[in-house]
Amino acid sequence: MGQVELINIGTQSYDIGRAALFYGPQWDGSGDLLTTLQHLGNTEGEFNFEPNEEFSALTIPENMGPAVLKKYVTGAAPTAEIGVFVNPTSLPVFSPTGAGSLGNMRQRRVKRYTLWVVPEQLFLKADSNGVEQEVEIALSGGVWTKDGQPFTPEDTRLFQLSLFGWDVHFERAAPIYRHEDGGKSLRTITIHFLQDLTKPDGHQIATVGAELAASEIDLEGVGTSS
Repeated sequence: MGQVELINIGTQSYDIGRAALFYGPQWDGSGDLLTTLQHLGNTEGEFNFEPNEEFSALTIPENMGPAVLKKYVTGAAPTAEIGVFVNPTSLPVFSPTGAGSLGNMRQRRVKRYTLWVVPEQLFLKADSNGVEQEVEIALSGGVWTKDGQPFTPEDTRLFQLSLFGWDVHFERAAPIYRHEDGGKSLRTITIHFLQDLTKPDGHQIATVGAELAASEIDLEGVGTSS
């Protein structure tokens, strides 16, 4: 006899919170990825990943109208919008050329990076007084630890919600001048996710933390499939 039932609402998690962004040179799968990453900053507002997937659908409108009989996903060109604070040190990073200035005689390739978008809460841990402090996240021998201790179920949940963009580039964040909000230099830019053929099929644009282990991508640079 088949049987279905509702999930227990009280056991579900509904929040992720603010994201921390880490970036480094485009990672080809060799060497320890985490040693190449540095904190770019935290999100201001939403980090909204848009897959922008393209589909090809088979229809027979002459006989069946617009109903789809078969459908294929042909690819994706994901983007994400983020709020960034413009300062002198960020100008070369938030730029498609790797420089804050612009104006080239010839076309040039975009400056490409690897990006890790991870819940900021993963890096916070309450001390003996219940005050949350920043702690270190580490990966060694395939085991993730937080402040030297294995991940708790909540740590694992947060990590599984993280996103690795293997090959990305940023649009330009030019200086913004304003009087409002005390001169706050916040503006929105777009991140483009490109295809990385050194990664396994199904993971050549991005990999979510929940599927990292099954992808056979080794962030420590050993045994990476291609």
